[in-house]
Amino acid sequence: MFRRINGSIRQQFFGRAKNGLGWQGSWLITLSLVLVLSSLSYAAESYSTFDQRLSSQNFAFNIYKVNSLFYPFVQCYFRTFDLERNPLANVNELNVALMVKGRVYDPFKKQYYVQTRRERREGFRTVIVLDCSKTMAGQPFQDAVTAIKKYIKFKKPTDQIAILAVKDKVIKISDFEDDDTRLLLRLADCRPDGETTVLFDGINQAYEMCAFSSSTDSTAMGADGTMNFLIGNSIAVFSDGKDEGSNITIENVIARIERFFVPIYSVGYTKIDPKYLKNLGRLSDVSLGKYWYIKDAREYSRVVEQIYDINNRDYVLTFRAYLEPDGEQHAVKIGIKYDGKINYSSQKFEAVEIPPDASDQVRRIFAGLNDAIPPLADKNPYYEKKADITKTDQ
Repeated sequence: MFRRINGSIRQQFFGRAKNGLGWQGSWLITLSLVLVLSSLSYAAESYSTFDQRLSSQNFAFNIYKVNSLFYPFVQCYFRTFDLERNPLANVNELNVALMVKGRVYDPFKKQYYVQTRRERREGFRTVIVLDCSKTMAGQPFQDAVTAIKKYIKFKKPTDQIAILAVKDKVIKISDFEDDDTRLLLRLADCRPDGETTVLFDGINQAYEMCAFSSSTDSTAMGADGTMNFLIGNSIAVFSDGKDEGSNITIENVIARIERFFVPIYSVGYTKIDPKYLKNLGRLSDVSLGKYWYIKDAREYSRVVEQIYDINNRDYVLTFRAYLEPDGEQHAVKIGIKYDGKINYSSQKFEAVEIPPDASDQVRRIFAGLNDAIPPLADKNPYYEKKADITKTDQ
């Protein structure tokens, strides 16, 4: 299956290059990206820098995960944003440039390709934080639960969802789970009977769950007995934004957000004072997520469709590296040219061999990647400057 998908991707890639902008158009885009990337030093971006770039360039993106489990194949997962915090459309090999340790890959050597998460099998984790205080009771709470059920039914078999009920304390309704039926049964245990809402404690616990899941192995055994690859997390908050009695402040939560990339999608609906909704907007903004204010609780259902769509429109750039396995961290930089603007993001990958006891599934995926990106005989995937033919001997 993996080989068949990648064969299709390769055909689409090379077909677009020939029938879309054309090789010359692709070459000009790559050259302009080369010039920009060459002038940039490797550095981690702060959120303020990200927001400045978003406002000045009309789009931005962030590499949030690099997977080198199948080295020499490296997979860079990145999220794109326009001014409305929506994903960019049609990001592909024609408007993406790749740089490894300061050297730019030549796209004509066909050593990398771009996919959306929707085209891939691996799973994605979501922690749902549901306000279960009495201020949410009644039809608004039922509408929120109906929307969460819809999100559960949307999920791919490899996706995992966790549920936290927030009231006078944080109650873990479900840890990360990929079984739809069990999730729906546990969701039914939620009741809007809290006297208060420790909202910030709930969001902080959601971050702890995401951080722990990302720090451990990125694989898990699925319900069907096969190994699932789980890459990426998000948090979805359904609340009126009012916090009462949390042990931490919103500033504590923001400090954690700035150390660990997990977008918060918050949906604000209130029957009380709307001033508390700004808490949700602030958390979503600083986490590079998105905030929705709804006046009718029935809109919860529409919003969860958008959340699911955003999560599945992340992009994955897969490339073959030609560095000898040395166990060291190496710089990778990706540049995107979009709507006449150029932007970039940097990360690192580890050059390590596949262990000799790797599972058959890992080896099958490795073989599929090897078919999709065959090795170059000269082991040189980089762009090489041509001699300046405009000069003549004197």
